[in-house]
Amino acid sequence: MLLGLLARPLSIVVLGALYLVFVLVIFPAAAMVSTAPPIDLAFHYSVEEVYNWIELYGEDGRERYMLGELTVDMAYPIVYTFLFCGLIGFFANIRDKGKYSDLAFLPGAIWLFDMFENAGIVAMFYWYPEKLPLVESVSSWFTSIKWTLALIVILITILLGIRFVVQKRWIH
Repeated sequence: MLLGLLARPLSIVVLGALYLVFVLVIFPAAAMVSTAPPIDLAFHYSVEEVYNWIELYGEDGRERYMLGELTVDMAYPIVYTFLFCGLIGFFANIRDKGKYSDLAFLPGAIWLFDMFENAGIVAMFYWYPEKLPLVESVSSWFTSIKWTLALIVILITILLGIRFVVQKRWIH
């Protein structure tokens, strides 16, 4: 039911617009001035790297980063998950039980690993300066898995989009 709703063109346009609001407005407004990179944008990080970055944020930066993880970075994954579910569902023709429609569930895996990653990052910031090497290691793996799945989902979306256009479902 939800996937069918997300796979409608209007839903995709609305979710695409929300996605752009996050990328073009919310993230730039929330960006911190720091020499440390955003942890969630790294593909993988070591205990030393992540705690060096956390130190570079300073006290105010650590509070802002943690607040961002608990607000913006909880909402954004919902938007991109629904957007990619909708795109894959649309291109795979989910409403007609298309051959590849089960792939529309794959973006939910990205969301799950993003939430695990966020929990680990919040824990590291919350207990800083105490180091949590196990939490860091597991969080880093969640981050790597999230980005690997994101690449797979983007490639699947592109390939299904090309297939869709080639089959002239959109172009008459």
